[in-house]
Amino acid sequence: IDHICCKNIFPPASVQPLLGVVFRLHALSAYGAWDTFLSASLASETTDKCQPCLLNIENYSTRTGRLLRDMYSPLMSILHEICRCCPQNLENTTQHADADLGLCSGVTWRVLTTCKLALSWCN
Repeated sequence: IDHICCKNIFPPASVQPLLGVVFRLHALSAYGAWDTFLSASLASETTDKCQPCLLNIENYSTRTGRLLRDMYSPLMSILHEICRCCPQNLENTTQHADADLGLCSGVTWRVLTTCKLALSWCN
């Protein structure tokens, strides 16, 4: 979307609101993916027999451990987007979506919850 907005396909006044909508949709999608992984990992905890599952070529994990690891991916995606919204250079004229406090606190809460679940699973 950023690329399309830079090509002046949309009227300049509509670019900032459009980026905001896309940013919110990205966040909702990330939250939905996180919710799915959360539900699956909580359901897996009760039946996981701690049998190793192949994680990659050399590493193994339990099914629940793999689901807990995967919970970070959608959150990292939205955190990268939040970092992109913060201009590195104040002279940069490229428009960015605004990351509000509610979105930042929602992502932070989900990261902390994931850390807490992962720690409790390890213990």
